[in-house]
Amino acid sequence: MGMRCAGCGAENDGAAKTCATCGARLRRPRREAAAPGGGFTWSESPNPAARAAYRCSLLAMVPFLGLVLGPVAVAWGLWARHREKVNPSERGTAQAMAAVVFGALTAVTNWVGLLLMLRGLNGG
Repeated sequence: MGMRCAGCGAENDGAAKTCATCGARLRRPRREAAAPGGGFTWSESPNPAARAAYRCSLLAMVPFLGLVLGPVAVAWGLWARHREKVNPSERGTAQAMAAVVFGALTAVTNWVGLLLMLRGLNGG
């Protein structure tokens, strides 16, 4: 696949960095963030519940916030996944499932840590 020079219009080899005719620097076309025929980016998911659940799961990674936000992220992620099944145009499976996994891991980690601290305080 060749590249056309923007300066003189000459066709060049696809691997060339400069135009063989005029010496101008060849510029590669930029890729779009989301493919025109589909795909998605994390920040532009059309499912606001999945986006919010994912952000909640990230906040749950803060120590002690995970005690509450971890389970909230799991519930919110499962709800977002359910919304997507009901209305397929609301894509966001990756964010919803990431929220469920991160939320569960942070909740378990925070609760186990709290229980170990309490056990240590009791001399257990």
